[in-house]
Amino acid sequence: MGMKRQIIPSNRWFWWTLAVLPFFFLAWATWHNALDFPFFDQWHFAPDVLKAFEGTLTLGDLWRPHNEHRIFFPKLMMLVLARLSHWNVGWEIAANTALGVAIFTVWLLLFRLSARRLSRAVPPWTPVLLSLAVFSFSQ
Repeated sequence: MGMKRQIIPSNRWFWWTLAVLPFFFLAWATWHNALDFPFFDQWHFAPDVLKAFEGTLTLGDLWRPHNEHRIFFPKLMMLVLARLSHWNVGWEIAANTALGVAIFTVWLLLFRLSARRLSRAVPPWTPVLLSLAVFSFSQ
């Protein structure tokens, strides 16, 4: 009788190393490909930024549809970032990245909480799958 061969590694460091790779790849690609000026449909946002800087922005401007969607809170957040950074879109990229990290963290905590309540163990590869879902380029 020999030792039982383990197919899936159980070392947490192995799985966490794999889990951070999508984040670092996304951060690297963003750093090397991001533009420091408005791009594509961000130009449709320029009148709102101008109104905000002039002090003439209204609630109606924030509620106006954008591509058939009302994005009140995202517009508000982008206007705050534009005001703080003089519309440096790099701040928007940083905010999106921070929100991605927050989503990843919340998902992981929810998986662990659910597993604990169901008296189950969280598979060690869970962070890898969550990382791939949150930090993929399709987002």
